[in-house]
Amino acid sequence: MSQTYRILVVDDSPANHALIQAVLKNRTDIDLVLVDSGMEAIARASQETFDLILMDIRMPGVDGCEATQALRQRGVKTPVVALTADTAESTMHRAYNAGCNDFLTRPVKLDQFLAIIDQHLKRAQYAVRRY
Repeated sequence: MSQTYRILVVDDSPANHALIQAVLKNRTDIDLVLVDSGMEAIARASQETFDLILMDIRMPGVDGCEATQALRQRGVKTPVVALTADTAESTMHRAYNAGCNDFLTRPVKLDQFLAIIDQHLKRAQYAVRRY
């Protein structure tokens, strides 16, 4: 019996949602949940269990760093991978300080993107097996 992993994709761009869906469409072990705001991410991730969160950093209203920080303050330990077109080192530091586990800049290198996802899902699988 194979495990299905739930990934929360937080991005205000429908094009980015479509791109992530296209990249992961053949992965039958992944269930994507798509939201388009930091507030919605906080609500969903505070109430539901996810194995990974892909978090856009630049969004109107509550941005990805603020959403991640709010989740950490609520005790959510789900790994968060920051996704942004902003390559400034200060943005990367802000994301890590907010509680992100990884940081990827767009355009994302496909191999790197998939490797990061697999790395976190393997950790999730290990955690499930241990408990």
